[in-house]
Amino acid sequence: MKKFKEILKSAIGDYQIKDKCALLFSGGTDSLTIFWALKELGIDFKCYTFGLKDIRSIDIEVSKLACDFYDIEHEIIEAESKGIVLRDELEEVISIIKSYRKTHVEVMWGYFYLIKNIKEKFILSGLQADTLYGSSKSMSIKYSKSPSEFRVAREKAIKNNDQEGYAQAILLSKFYNKILYAPYTHPKVRKFILKYSWRELNSPKQKKPARVGFSKYFHQIPIYRKNDNMQCGSGIREYLSELLWDKEVNKGSHTKVTRLYKEISKESLNER
Repeated sequence: MKKFKEILKSAIGDYQIKDKCALLFSGGTDSLTIFWALKELGIDFKCYTFGLKDIRSIDIEVSKLACDFYDIEHEIIEAESKGIVLRDELEEVISIIKSYRKTHVEVMWGYFYLIKNIKEKFILSGLQADTLYGSSKSMSIKYSKSPSEFRVAREKAIKNNDQEGYAQAILLSKFYNKILYAPYTHPKVRKFILKYSWRELNSPKQKKPARVGFSKYFHQIPIYRKNDNMQCGSGIREYLSELLWDKEVNKGSHTKVTRLYKEISKESLNER
């Protein structure tokens, strides 16, 4: 697993990035490994982190700590949309990503703010790492005892570009004339991680190859962010649910929130 760092660096090197690039940086394991790989490759980059104005974010705290420690340029992109403006933004996001799925809309709303404010042409993201590692609770319950079934489940998942909103992030990037690279979708990285069982990858700690391959860096600075996606780490899920729904009447359930995004999607299509 010590080879993982070189595999990830090789994958990023294949993109042949010559100019300064942007890294969507949550401070989690996946974006941290890309952060350290870019440093070792000598690629000039700037980090961007999404946040909600006046709402505490673990993403911001951890990413700021890492960028300050390594003296990497860092910009926090904050959103404070409410009311009609928020609904208009969600309409725009849904029309661009062509999806009203709850996870897609919520995460891509954050990407929408990030990508449209990024000046660099090339953007890197840790998308699809969670799928490769099978680090979710449901994957551990289903496949932790069956390496063959675990591999088949992951291979099936990564064939679906909608997984983790990867296809939607590509659409957003193209809309703003950017090029998005997700190193964890690179064949070299996929081949390396897919050969391991769930226990080899996630025990005793989640995402063990990253921890082993980049152990020097993990010991340099005591930073830790729970392996949540941006939707959870920045509070987007709760923020949108609270603003868009009367919690006492609608309870903000998954089904009803999805139905709302579907309604917004229809409005958007009728107006365009």
